[in-house]
Amino acid sequence: MAGFEDVERGGVALQSLVDEINQLRIVNGLVEVSGPGVEVIITGPISVLDLHDLINELRNAGADTLALNGKRLVVWSAIGTDGQGVTIDGHSVQPPYRLQAIGDPHTLEVALGRPGGLVELLQRGNRDLTIVVKLAEKLVLPLYDRPLQFVYARPVE
Repeated sequence: MAGFEDVERGGVALQSLVDEINQLRIVNGLVEVSGPGVEVIITGPISVLDLHDLINELRNAGADTLALNGKRLVVWSAIGTDGQGVTIDGHSVQPPYRLQAIGDPHTLEVALGRPGGLVELLQRGNRDLTIVVKLAEKLVLPLYDRPLQFVYARPVE
């Protein structure tokens, strides 16, 4: 017969598994997420490489999750160009660009707005480009809208 300690250990292990699954669901964009963060509004011409730099700056500053124009960005999201403009996973995204990042709002804002930082550098290099960073108490980022398909990867047995 299982004792109270065994049941309690089983409950802790189960909760740990549930927590881990929830983390994986967030990382893979399988659930809508909400939290504080920043919204970065980009108007004017911006290159895909500069957009990548902004996304990486937010990730490096600790952003947990990101979305661009309402499209959730996950680790395998492909941001590119179709020769005319920006694409996410092959789908065209039209300006103005709205980049949302959930994370510590102050840290994200400081990372983007520091003197001599990326935003200042981009705007100094292109007078037609405007980048505005807004703090947000609560952002809601959507699900990743592409199917997850693993063709070759299988769990090790």
